[in-house]
Amino acid sequence: MGKLGELLSHPDELVPMVSMALAARRAKQLPKQPGLAFCYDMLNRVSRSFAVVIQQLPDGLRDAVCVFYLVLRALDTVEDDMSLDAEVKIPLLRCFHEKCYDRSWKMSCGSGEYVRLMEHYPLVTDVFLSLDKHYQKVIADICRRMGAGMADFAGEDEASEVISVKDYDLYCHYVAGLVGVGLSQLFASSGYEDRDFSKHEGLANDMGLFLQKTNIIRDYLEDITEEPRPRMWWPKDIWGQYAGSLEDFRQPEHAAAAVACLNDMITNALGHVEACLQYMSLLCQPNIFKFCAIPQIMAIATLSLCYNNHNVFTGVVKMRRGEVAKVMYHLESYEDVLQLFRNYAEVIASKAQRQAGGDANQQRTVQLCSKIVASCDRRLQAVADEKAAAEAAKRAAPVPLAGRLLLLVLALLYVLFAYRIEQVRAWMGVQQRAEAAGLDGFNLAAACAFLCYALFVGLTGKKVLPSGTMEGAITLRNGKGVEVHILRRGATIQRLLVPDRAGKLEDVVLGFDDEAPYKDGTSPYMGAIVGRVANRIANASFELDGQRYKLAANNGPNCLHGGKIGYDKVEWQAAPEASNRGQAVRLTYTSPDGEEGFPGTVQLSVVYTLTEASELWVEMQAAADAATPINLAQHSYFNLAGHASGTVLGHQLTLHGGDHYTPVDDVAIPTGDIAPVRGTPFDFTSPHTVGERIDDVPGPAPGGYDHNIVLFSLGPNAKDKVHGGMASDTPQLAATLVDPGSGRGMNVLTTAPGVQFYSGNFLDGSLRSKGGAAYVKHAGLCLETQGFPNAINTPNFPSVVLRPGEEYRHTVVYQFFTEQS
Repeated sequence: MGKLGELLSHPDELVPMVSMALAARRAKQLPKQPGLAFCYDMLNRVSRSFAVVIQQLPDGLRDAVCVFYLVLRALDTVEDDMSLDAEVKIPLLRCFHEKCYDRSWKMSCGSGEYVRLMEHYPLVTDVFLSLDKHYQKVIADICRRMGAGMADFAGEDEASEVISVKDYDLYCHYVAGLVGVGLSQLFASSGYEDRDFSKHEGLANDMGLFLQKTNIIRDYLEDITEEPRPRMWWPKDIWGQYAGSLEDFRQPEHAAAAVACLNDMITNALGHVEACLQYMSLLCQPNIFKFCAIPQIMAIATLSLCYNNHNVFTGVVKMRRGEVAKVMYHLESYEDVLQLFRNYAEVIASKAQRQAGGDANQQRTVQLCSKIVASCDRRLQAVADEKAAAEAAKRAAPVPLAGRLLLLVLALLYVLFAYRIEQVRAWMGVQQRAEAAGLDGFNLAAACAFLCYALFVGLTGKKVLPSGTMEGAITLRNGKGVEVHILRRGATIQRLLVPDRAGKLEDVVLGFDDEAPYKDGTSPYMGAIVGRVANRIANASFELDGQRYKLAANNGPNCLHGGKIGYDKVEWQAAPEASNRGQAVRLTYTSPDGEEGFPGTVQLSVVYTLTEASELWVEMQAAADAATPINLAQHSYFNLAGHASGTVLGHQLTLHGGDHYTPVDDVAIPTGDIAPVRGTPFDFTSPHTVGERIDDVPGPAPGGYDHNIVLFSLGPNAKDKVHGGMASDTPQLAATLVDPGSGRGMNVLTTAPGVQFYSGNFLDGSLRSKGGAAYVKHAGLCLETQGFPNAINTPNFPSVVLRPGEEYRHTVVYQFFTEQS
């Protein structure tokens, strides 16, 4: 009832068990060629699990790997045979690679099935010599390197034993790391992986070390009871901290020390996991990937079973056969590997945290497992981002010419049918009924609309997407329905879906359905990253380090948001970004020296990250090769009731610590004063609706808010409190915006010292935007966190100058929440 009971208690393993049984049966179906038949039969005898796993590989490569495995098992048999004198063993290990070319060489050594392998070794040699020359070269070279390393450890004196962790790593390199190196070379030689794949020797070595160390840990009892004498590979630098000899761990009175040492060994092995994950991420061929991934997953699963488990010293600890079958059956992708590694790392961490009293190694184990989990999360996110980017690219790809022609033909046929419907009826002998006339008219109109659509697709190659969605937009999503669409043009937030108190999603940023307004300047910077210097520079000029620079004037006499072709209008490069916060994308742009009149070449990047807590992080960075002003801002227009819902005058706004502002002149340039907000319409230190005092706001036409608020109570001495252009290293709460009607709310956190509060004064209803919405005056508002306007020309404002060797970092976070009515 043992196996039956196990199966009944794990019914989900039934299908994988049947699948593995069939795979094992296929593995026993031997080739007709005698030499190959012997090799695969021997493989089944010495390692049934490897005989099954190797079935994942393509045919020609599978034969090479089979021979590679048997050659190294033969070498290992010589090394393991403790009855061989050192005078025989060591020279043989050093020259064993030469036996690959000697069809007559064989010997009697080893035990069990390995005796047969060694006595019939010429059959292996025959198959080896029939392989491609590239495969032969790889196998012989790895055998040579491995044999030389084994010979160094094969003596009986203390110097040949594993004393230090460095020696331990070196031994594992010789007996397993080189196997990983050899397999990488075979993969590259086969053409299934890139020719340069074999260059990743360090990662391949770690793959082998991880497997070998797992085997050494698991096989403690088998190795220490080996006859005629034990051969142990646990390094004395580790076990010597817990006992006088490795034999002590078998004694009940040393159980606690044995487990502590075991856990130390496992922690050492886990140090190779990150490299293993990196190696597997580089594999392209699915079958090779699965061949490599299965043993790695079994290794970390075995370590999770062994951790804190004294049974390692009294019996055999290994995965259940059903669990192995499930891994082999369900493993398909790198995502599966990451999820399994993450799960097993969490198991080990949980065991470590539950240790009674703990040990000196406990904290290190937990920290290492936490790093593995974090790495898996980052890599899972990167995979998700790559899929999202690929999907976006697929959506952005033009309709193929054949598809366009087919669509046009179908549309023309439909129009012809609709236009000649009466003749069709007459031909079919169907009499027209009076009520069909209206339907015929509708049919003809639909056919004409279809023809217009077909002509549009045929001429442009573009697909028509749902309202508000643009081709090529990068989409970030979370599990709460929040969705952000980001354009490469201007690194622009084009769409932002947020739920209200009832869970209904609305797009809360103003924008356009197509790219043209963002490119030609029709868009008033909606959703874009603006710069090189956000806001206004008086008279479109400034002096820096004794030199005067003249800029493009695009706002009367002033330079606004970087000039005529600022960062909002250029095309940024986009790539998925690994983030443990959530889905993320990095956009980059190189701003050349002299662009719009600004000095120095600037390397820019913006990372958008959407978290499960419904936070949208915007992290802006810049570095320059010459002194230049830098002041980037995210210029989204928000309407939390929905982008097409009317005005934001009823929104409630709080500006935290915003107890001063910078008054402006009649062309919206700050006067240089930093004035208190108390008693003015700019006092939002407590909640007020946007429209409550908007008519009292002084300043140029058309009226409304377009002013810089000094944040975080920096006050008139802001210059002395701001360093590197930023008020803090981490984002601090700057503003809270709430739409009472929908219950949607948004906190704005930033590192910047100021926020430009703009109430959409220049919107006049002339813009036809997403879904045809007309954006009237005050249809949206901006909370542009940034340095102070015209700071480059105002000595008492915090500096916005970036110099070579310095890094500009500006972070803004939009936290979305809901309030109940």
